[in-house]
Amino acid sequence: MTKLFLIRHCEAYGNIYRRLDGIRDTGVTPLGERQIAYLSARFSGVPLGAVYSSALERARRTAQGISSASGAPLECCPALHERDMGLFDGKSWYEVEELYPEIFAAWQADMDGYVLPGGESARGAGARFREAVMSICARHPDSSVAIVAHSMVIKSLLENLCSGSVPFGNNTAVSLLYVDSGLNSIRVEYINDDRHLPDWMQTARQRWFKNGADLRNYSLRYAYFRPGAPDSTSMPPVRDGQDVLLTAYENDAAVGRAKFQFDNGICTIVELFVEPRFRRLGFATQMIGEALYRAAGRGCTDLLLAAPDSGGPVRALAAKNGFRSSENGYIKAV
Repeated sequence: MTKLFLIRHCEAYGNIYRRLDGIRDTGVTPLGERQIAYLSARFSGVPLGAVYSSALERARRTAQGISSASGAPLECCPALHERDMGLFDGKSWYEVEELYPEIFAAWQADMDGYVLPGGESARGAGARFREAVMSICARHPDSSVAIVAHSMVIKSLLENLCSGSVPFGNNTAVSLLYVDSGLNSIRVEYINDDRHLPDWMQTARQRWFKNGADLRNYSLRYAYFRPGAPDSTSMPPVRDGQDVLLTAYENDAAVGRAKFQFDNGICTIVELFVEPRFRRLGFATQMIGEALYRAAGRGCTDLLLAAPDSGGPVRALAAKNGFRSSENGYIKAV
């Protein structure tokens, strides 16, 4: 009998920027680092035969914490990666809807079986992940192992085992399964347990997450202003030093706006505003994520948040997004 701890990775930037990240490798947030510390304490001294991880950084870093705390060796297994979102990977929900309307409609018509161009179907990713998990269990028939992976593939496996809908687990949530030595049966002891996190970390989840992961509200919709043309979710061609103007919407409500520029390999956010009634909901962070995504596409090396080091909300926002203080505001690598 294999005692299997199935664990979702810590918070990564793709989580707070609300993009359709699959195998795109995004870094770990400052909060994610703290989650790893709490998760590691949970596994301190727990006898594990091995720790396995997806090769993606967000999972690998989480697994390293468990490995260090438990003393078990760590092995990366590429087959444990998240669903490959192919053409959609790294883009926002509304961006793919506008750029690829026919593909988007086909995906909507068959969310489980449709194979995303250049990627996988949800069903195919689930089958690939289950096969990898069973292979690991077969290598440890009478031991305890931990596997660190990703929300979509973990959810797929748990729903298959539970024969019904299972919610997405919080970052670093743990599920415990018992797999018999012949791989013929799997018993679920518990799912999505995050009791190792302090109360405020357990409850500080995005609204879309708590509302059942309604994908329509997963991303903000960005309307880029184009002089003399209709607004579009796609960023218009711009020259270095030219203002890029966008308005962010949740459904049809304008929640804020941003202005940024590209110059000499640096993307500078020169204005970032959230309407008062929409503040403290993560929307400023999502707009930073949009600027970062566009900066990466432009080949920039740094993102600069041009704001004085005045403390308070601005400093907290910069810290949440992994910026460091600079003479011109706050800066981070793209």
